[in-house]
Amino acid sequence: MKIDVRNKTRMGAKPAADTPAASDSMRTAAIAGWAIIATFFGGFGAWAVTAPLNGAVVANGYVRVEGNRKSIQHLDGGIVKQLNVREGDRVSEGDVLIRLDDSQARAEYNVLDQQLLVLRATEERLKAELADASGLTMPDDLKQAARDNPNVEGIWRSQIHQFDSRLALLAGQRAVIKEKIAQLEAQITGSEAEAKAFRQQYASVQAERESLTGLLKQGLISKSRYLQLERSGTGLEGQAAETAANIARARQAIAEQLQQMAGLDNERMTEVSKDLRDTQAKLLEVIPKLTNAKAVLSRIDIRSPYSGEVVGLTAFSVGGVIMRGEKIMDIVPDRDSLIIDAQIAVEDIASVHPDMTANVHLTAYKQRITPVVHGTVIQVSADRLIDKRNDAPYYVALVRIDEKELTGLPEVHLYPGMPTTVMIETVQRTALDYLVGPLAMQFEKGFRQK
Repeated sequence: MKIDVRNKTRMGAKPAADTPAASDSMRTAAIAGWAIIATFFGGFGAWAVTAPLNGAVVANGYVRVEGNRKSIQHLDGGIVKQLNVREGDRVSEGDVLIRLDDSQARAEYNVLDQQLLVLRATEERLKAELADASGLTMPDDLKQAARDNPNVEGIWRSQIHQFDSRLALLAGQRAVIKEKIAQLEAQITGSEAEAKAFRQQYASVQAERESLTGLLKQGLISKSRYLQLERSGTGLEGQAAETAANIARARQAIAEQLQQMAGLDNERMTEVSKDLRDTQAKLLEVIPKLTNAKAVLSRIDIRSPYSGEVVGLTAFSVGGVIMRGEKIMDIVPDRDSLIIDAQIAVEDIASVHPDMTANVHLTAYKQRITPVVHGTVIQVSADRLIDKRNDAPYYVALVRIDEKELTGLPEVHLYPGMPTTVMIETVQRTALDYLVGPLAMQFEKGFRQK
């Protein structure tokens, strides 16, 4: 019996004509898929290799015055007499912020000023005495002081009176000595006359005695008469010698009086010189004290050194005490520009340098309506700092915002203390660098390990 092979084929298998068509369809789909995959990865690879991506260091920061807030302190301290400002007030340069009570400072100044005037007048008097002047002339500085201080005239009159009194005392002492000298000179004159008379009498007696010598030998006169004349001559000779001694003593007394007069002048000059040195030494002590007291008075009015806004006021009432060197308030200056103080993580510091571009986000404003403001890094701290809140180390980068951009944003205002987020642009790299870089670093570390 014969079996029909064609019928079996029709019943148990697909037609031979359908198999090549199915294979072509599957091959086409596979090729298309691989093409899509190749195109995707090829395009991604080309983009990764060629497309530049800007790197950035992200840091938090805040707005501050470039010159920082200016602290107002007082060197001396004192009691508040007048308080002219409150927290948040705007002040101009030179405005009186606080006036202190000046009672004690003015009293000290007046005492020292009076001492200076007295010492200056005394110095001029002593200089005149040392120069043996006949009168006093007020110096120019005391004349200038007399225009504002009526006490100067009284001080000067007192010195004139003292000068005249001391001059009169010296003249009186000299007059007494001169009177004694005159008396001694008169005594000398009288003694010289007596001595002359004695000499004349002695010569007469001697002549008479010599004339009687021959008569005595002849016995014409008594010897007693001759001896009487001899005794008279001897007495006259003794009186003449005593008178000469008196004259010598008187001359010695005159020399002593002249020496005493010279001693008066020397003693006076020595005393005046000592007083002048002491006075000038006191002047050297008083002048700096007076200068300091004047400076204290000039600081009674605490003035603003800048135009700006008062913040951090610590004095609130009249009568309050301000301690020496204590911070009274801060002034936020108007004329100082505002900059961004950004905290850079220590691991990012190698990527941050001056003159780099930074994008500043003012987080106090809504980000959807506030554009990014551009700025420039102007300074990077030389060493790291420590955050006292969490002991975390960081570096500080100062970023100055482009003022032209702020001018174009009238609704945006910068205030000291405003928070910001700063993105500092670093070098450009491709996406492949970002993908391969960490792997390459790990490979390098792995090959270097022992």
